[in-house]
Amino acid sequence: MSHQSKQDQIATAIDLHGRWRLELRRAVITGQLPKPAEVIADDHGCAFGHWLYGPLIDAQTRASPAWRVITRLHREYHQIAAEVARLVQSGRAAEAEALMAGDYLARSNHLLAGLRKWQGEAAAEAAGGDGRQVRRGPV
Repeated sequence: MSHQSKQDQIATAIDLHGRWRLELRRAVITGQLPKPAEVIADDHGCAFGHWLYGPLIDAQTRASPAWRVITRLHREYHQIAAEVARLVQSGRAAEAEALMAGDYLARSNHLLAGLRKWQGEAAAEAAGGDGRQVRRGPV
């Protein structure tokens, strides 16, 4: 993700998130986790986490409300994904399925919405704006 613009990096993160959702879904169905729950719980360990917490994010971005919101949403997502994984590890597939259909899906969707909003702000900044949505009425 290092040679991309911020909005492209966020688009890559959205794609990676979608792929991970499918991988976790597959794990619930098959009972085979790609990683232990403890690893899944670490929001610094995934590819997006490496970028989000890594040296490519400058101090100004880290100080922004958008970055703080995304890091919180990302951490919460990993927590719920790890809960699903723990259920899979303990052979409780029906409970894992129910959690995926409920709280997991809600947190995942919140993260995606936050990423899309941040992506729009990054695009506005790149176009010369300050990243805030400006509502324009009739002239």
